[in-house]
Amino acid sequence: MSIVIVGGSGMLARATEWIKDNFDDDIWLLSRNKDRYSSELLNFHNVKFVEYDYETDNKIDYEYIKDVKIMVNWVHSNGYINHQSFIESEMTIDDNCTPVYIHIVGSNRHDDSAFIKWLQNKGFKVLIVQLGFRLDHQGGKRWLTHDEISDGVIQAIQLGEDVLVSE
Repeated sequence: MSIVIVGGSGMLARATEWIKDNFDDDIWLLSRNKDRYSSELLNFHNVKFVEYDYETDNKIDYEYIKDVKIMVNWVHSNGYINHQSFIESEMTIDDNCTPVYIHIVGSNRHDDSAFIKWLQNKGFKVLIVQLGFRLDHQGGKRWLTHDEISDGVIQAIQLGEDVLVSE
């Protein structure tokens, strides 16, 4: 089985490491920037890197991603069409379970109901990680840290439900 992580460096780096440490499945890192991942992660026995930009039409020439059981994705609305095409043409989902699609969205959400419906029609259980804000020491709003965002993704995977990362 496979786990696919789109954009797993940066804000999702800790969630990516947690997935590596907690799952024995093949882990596919789909990203534009291979150099943003540690060499330890890239050289781990079950990790595969594929250069991927959800804003363009992508194909994997050398291998097909088989039996996806979890996808973690921070794909913005301008890439939904290309991302759908990639899912359709480059991977299969695991028929032995209900695959989970972790859909990370910011506080200024685009109407992604058609995209979510498409994912559900493909057989995915869609879990939304909604990003909000935290309060700083003076009581004002601040951006979430990378670890707080990763914690929301990890919580969604562990609990199997939507997560709001906010106060």
